[in-house]
Amino acid sequence: MHAADEKSRSLNIGQTVKILSKNTYWLLICLIWIIMALGMGIGMSVGTYYFKYILGNENMYGILSVVQTLALLICMPILTKPIAKYGKRNVAFVGSLVSAAGYALMLIAPHSIPWLVV
Repeated sequence: MHAADEKSRSLNIGQTVKILSKNTYWLLICLIWIIMALGMGIGMSVGTYYFKYILGNENMYGILSVVQTLALLICMPILTKPIAKYGKRNVAFVGSLVSAAGYALMLIAPHSIPWLVV
């Protein structure tokens, strides 16, 4: 088959799914995305109740969400150099550990808003 023939060949949805199901890296990315989406969904749905019943002020959840988003926007450009030096996988792994440590702080001091911001 020539390169021009391969470009014009189209795959149906079944063939596409079959090819993707054999792609280990694509499946791994899908699994990571599902875990992240579940974590974010659970965190966001539990967050309001945590602030209301543990911290006593559900309105603070919005402020913390803004702080988290700002931190994310600030860190994204800063992380380009570590990603170039250590690789995406390693930086993502360290980021996951930092995130887990942040959640552990909530267990240590569940009533402390400053710990939550850190």
